[in-house]
Amino acid sequence: GAGKSTLGAELVKSIDDAIYFHDAYNQSVQREHKLVNIPILRSVIPRAENKRIAAISGHNSTALSCYRTAFPNANSAISNACCEFTNIDRRCHRIIKNFTHFNAEYWTVISGDDWGTILIDEGYIHRALSLFGPPLGPFTATQEDILDYFSAIPLPDVAILVGGDTETVVQRMYKREKGFPRYFAYGSGEVSEMVQRQKDCLNLIEESLSKLDVNTLRLANNNSVDDAMRQIGRFLKESEELFNNES
Repeated sequence: GAGKSTLGAELVKSIDDAIYFHDAYNQSVQREHKLVNIPILRSVIPRAENKRIAAISGHNSTALSCYRTAFPNANSAISNACCEFTNIDRRCHRIIKNFTHFNAEYWTVISGDDWGTILIDEGYIHRALSLFGPPLGPFTATQEDILDYFSAIPLPDVAILVGGDTETVVQRMYKREKGFPRYFAYGSGEVSEMVQRQKDCLNLIEESLSKLDVNTLRLANNNSVDDAMRQIGRFLKESEELFNNES
């Protein structure tokens, strides 16, 4: 309910060389299997089919093996965090499964073409919310826990942490067409408490990224998309200037 997907779509349109992570993955799989040379197929193959092709062909297994070599501590860091902070067994299983798929996709993208600017709106930073901010129960993670996780996984050049006040976020969650039905059984108080736990987790994520020198914007997305995009534009310009000065 923070509005990150809406802002992500606007951001991709506003940057000349930008591409969504999942679009880059789809194109990588299609090139690998020579589907890029068949325009009629390229235009109709959905993301789910690209993922199925990659899995059946062994493409994902190879990518996952390479990922594990490049980031040897990632699996144990993810598993340890999931076992310690996820209080629902089936949810832990789902998180580990999703990480495994994403690790393969991540390696496929970064080891392929020079994509320019890649926008990942549900990457390793976002997944820290799933690992450390459970939908039910107390929030018990510490900054040390999150730093241990960040030390084992690839970090972005810049990070934009999108949030908002609790009331606005909850209202957006109820209005959205997907992603929220599993919380309909919760009372309004439980939903607000869940959002607050996520905000507490986001505070630690922001502090941890700062310690690791990742240039980070904490965006309170309570107003218009235009207002948020202006803030993001200023942040990205400042980040580019910072990178240029360092180089």
